[in-house]
Amino acid sequence: MTKEKNNLFYKAILAIHQASSVAEIETSLHEKLSEPFHLDWLRIFTHSGEHVDMQLERIKDLALYKSTLTLGSHQIGKIVFARKNKKTFSKSEQKSLHELSESVSMALDRLTKLDQAETLKLQWESTFNAISEPLCLTDEKFHILKINHAFLKATGKKQPQVLGINCFTWFSNPNAYEVTSQRIQTGSESSPILLVMFRDITEQKKIEKQIFESAKMAELGTIGSSIAHDINNPLGGMLNFLQLIKMDLKSDDPIREDIEQMEDAGLRCKEIVENLLRFSRREEAGSEETISINDIIDQALKIIELQTRSLGINVEVTGRENEYKILGNINHLSQALSHIFQNAFDAVSEKLNRHPGFKGYIKIDVLPTPSPNGITIIIKDNGVGITPEHQSKILNPLFTTKINKKNRGLGLTLAFQIINEHGGQLDISSQPNVGTTVKISFINV
Repeated sequence: MTKEKNNLFYKAILAIHQASSVAEIETSLHEKLSEPFHLDWLRIFTHSGEHVDMQLERIKDLALYKSTLTLGSHQIGKIVFARKNKKTFSKSEQKSLHELSESVSMALDRLTKLDQAETLKLQWESTFNAISEPLCLTDEKFHILKINHAFLKATGKKQPQVLGINCFTWFSNPNAYEVTSQRIQTGSESSPILLVMFRDITEQKKIEKQIFESAKMAELGTIGSSIAHDINNPLGGMLNFLQLIKMDLKSDDPIREDIEQMEDAGLRCKEIVENLLRFSRREEAGSEETISINDIIDQALKIIELQTRSLGINVEVTGRENEYKILGNINHLSQALSHIFQNAFDAVSEKLNRHPGFKGYIKIDVLPTPSPNGITIIIKDNGVGITPEHQSKILNPLFTTKINKKNRGLGLTLAFQIINEHGGQLDISSQPNVGTTVKISFINV
């Protein structure tokens, strides 16, 4: 082989290993070898067999040299060199082209592995992005390396905005998430990679809470009835004896004040017992009918109408233009809403007492929910709010913050029970000194 031919030959080998496809290998080889080897064309068959051999046998006007492409002991294809002048390839040419075919075999193996790697990468990314839960790949300090589409949707951010940031930074919203992480084996000595998944369990927690509250109400009803019956009789006797003692005492008797305090305490116990009995014996929902949400709200608002007017508390109702209807008992539902409205009034009036000139309000909004046929009543006030330690107890019939006030009793507990019996849901959120929001959800008929 001449020096010039030798240089072209090695350039051809270099071009083979730089090529990114079979077509590019064919083009590069033809450019480099067509002149020194008088080639008209060359073809690489990656799946050679009888069909390829039969086609090549039909070619009569060309000189062909066929070299099998192998990798180890496996045949991976065939390369064919052709020229028109029918001059057979010399032994030296065949030797050179055979050596060249070994480089082509290695290049084909490289391209096959690259293609497989690219396919695996695309499959992995498709699977990664198809998962409906937010996922991210992070380093050992939870700094984000890659995120899936669900992560983008959950955070409302674009990928460049979150890369390098701690993954937990983006999930500080009110929703509850279950977080799991798993170390990925990369097979290298580089820093470990973690796969972190965020599963939104807000709805699950909400359902669990509703189930717990319903079970708690049923249990409290049973316990309340038992306690009330056991306490009522001896309590009545105690009050009777106290009243008889008080009748026998003179108005200036030194123990009269103590007896009156004992009587007040007994009357308070009696009120608690009566509330427990009302809670455990509350009449059944009775006949149900299709009723308007507006009618329920109007009937419930009558309870606090005069009270709010006298204190200048603004009551605003929106969403009336849509005539939503539900199936239920209007008296019971109005009772449930009146308890909630009364609590809102009490919270606003208490804040007004603390801050004269304060502009209090109770806002009632009726609107559809995203769920099919859903309807939500939102009652929002800017009163004193509920402290965190009290929020977990507000549905307990034995709990009250109104010891020295009127309207003590089971208001919210009864409201929860009535709404639950009508297939509704009651959610309460509050911030001290900011206000309380009550959401009541029903099915619109």
